[in-house]
Amino acid sequence: MKKFTSFGGGSGSRKKEAAANAGEQRAQGRENAGSELDSSTMNELEMLRAENAHLKRLIEQQQEAQVVGGEDPARDAEVVHLRRERDELQRQLANLQSDYEALQRDYANLQRDRRLEVNEHHSETRTVEAQIEFMSQQHKHELEEKESRIRDLEMKLVDLEQEVELAQSPTHFIHVRSLDMDEMKERIADLEKRLQVANADNRRRAEEADRLREELEEAKLKGGDEGLLASVNAEKDYFKAQVAEHEAKAQNYHDKATDLEAQAQSLSEELHRKQEIIGRLESQLADLRMRHSPGRAEAHEGGGGEAPLPQDVKELQQLLREKEKAVWDLSDRLLATSSEKDNVEQENRQLKIQLEAAQASSSQPLTPSGKKSKSKGGGVSDEVYRQLQTQLAAVQTQLATATAEKDESERRRKVHAVEMEQKLEGADRSLRRLAEDKDRLECALKKKDAEIAALEVSQDYRSQALAVARGVALPPLPKTQPAGGSEEGTGAHATNDLEIELALKSAALRALSVKNAHLHDVLQRLQHTTSMEATEKELQRTKATLQDVHSQLCQAKGDLQKQKAEKTQLETRVSRLEAELEVSRQDDRVAREALAEAQKRNARTAEEYKAQNEKSGRPCMQFRFFPWASMSNLSVMLTGLYF
Repeated sequence: MKKFTSFGGGSGSRKKEAAANAGEQRAQGRENAGSELDSSTMNELEMLRAENAHLKRLIEQQQEAQVVGGEDPARDAEVVHLRRERDELQRQLANLQSDYEALQRDYANLQRDRRLEVNEHHSETRTVEAQIEFMSQQHKHELEEKESRIRDLEMKLVDLEQEVELAQSPTHFIHVRSLDMDEMKERIADLEKRLQVANADNRRRAEEADRLREELEEAKLKGGDEGLLASVNAEKDYFKAQVAEHEAKAQNYHDKATDLEAQAQSLSEELHRKQEIIGRLESQLADLRMRHSPGRAEAHEGGGGEAPLPQDVKELQQLLREKEKAVWDLSDRLLATSSEKDNVEQENRQLKIQLEAAQASSSQPLTPSGKKSKSKGGGVSDEVYRQLQTQLAAVQTQLATATAEKDESERRRKVHAVEMEQKLEGADRSLRRLAEDKDRLECALKKKDAEIAALEVSQDYRSQALAVARGVALPPLPKTQPAGGSEEGTGAHATNDLEIELALKSAALRALSVKNAHLHDVLQRLQHTTSMEATEKELQRTKATLQDVHSQLCQAKGDLQKQKAEKTQLETRVSRLEAELEVSRQDDRVAREALAEAQKRNARTAEEYKAQNEKSGRPCMQFRFFPWASMSNLSVMLTGLYF
């Protein structure tokens, strides 16, 4: 009985010692994991240490008694079995502790790598945002300069149109939009000056008409069939040249209006493209921010692949360079168009000077040497007419080119509208995808909340398991009694106490083993819950990105409506210019009718003169009217029609 008691006491003490060591190692593992023990747990460890010292003393006493009492094979086998169990438990505990420490190191490494990667991505994102801001400011400045240039060209075009209206049809000026009083006074003064010049011209033409009538009377007496026909033909050719000149001017102004419209349309398309580029770059930046998810760390650890951010940045920079080059090309084309416009205006001025010089040279008074220079004057008129025909052909060619360019710009505008619709559909799809990501993140957040609740339950379970060890009471140390009859009773009582204590400690050891397994499971769950804070931040960033995309979409819709309104204004302006062109053509038609009437009147007058000459029987002297003489008479008639 004494041997069994000593054996039981030895195995119980070893189990107590193993339980105490296991408790200390678990406490160290929990401290490494970041969860500190409270004061009650520390008191429990102190109690276990005191209990281990007490049990060691009991084991030493029992070993001394064992040496005195002899050896038992059954007891030795049981001791070996218990030692093997103790060694196995200690080995499992050491393995668990090493696994826990390795997991802690891996977790710290993952956190450090993720922090470095996030900082790197943030720095790259800030760099790209700064580049985008700089490029957007630069493009905005360039677009403002081009818009100011377009406004200047439009003002010049309006001034030219007003000059053409005043030169061709003074009555049309009455129907112009209402002006301010100061501007109206200036216009009235200008009109008075123009009226004085026109009156002086009319007086000169009237004098020339009187002179021509006198010459005509002389021709009636002398006869001049061939001269009359030649003068009528010359007058016809000269008036055709003048009508062609008016048509060329009208077509030139129409071409200028078309060019300005095409330039405005191209600049509007370029502005749309720049806004689309900015929106696309911002969406790509949002995608780059969304890629900073917890799964990137695991992918980086498992696959070791590099992030595709540098390649995306290169593509964005290449796209920005291409768009900047397109803007510069558009600016060069605008400058070339402006220079071409200036050249055409200069050519028109030269032609006007040549015509005025020809008219001035042709309006000299008739002298006896006029008959000698009549062939020379006819040659100059033919040369001017050929030049005007050449200019008319060139203007028609330019008109055809401008029409083709207008068709091409209309086709590009339709293609651009289709692209804008596709971009809007893509933005809607992105919004739907962001909404799905938001729902997914909310589901993940709910899962993390459930895991946190499970962790709280495991904390309660750990508290209950520790309460078992706290309820263990240590028996008092056995007192030394004198040798006698009471030694057997005392040994039996101590053996019973040790058996009870062994049973209690075995139960506590099993509870602590179960608690250790549960804590290992909780540790695995805790590794999955460490990204909860990052998930919440990612959800907030996703919501902010969703709001930004929505605001950008609204802004794009507003810009599209604004561009449509501008397009409507341009179409209205083009229709107004076309109406003015139609008015000019009607004026030309009236002039042609007046020409036809003058030709009929001249033919009738020639027939009357011929009939009178035949009746009188006088010889017909050949006389030829110069073209400027008949033209002056016709100009007087046209002036009367206009005024």
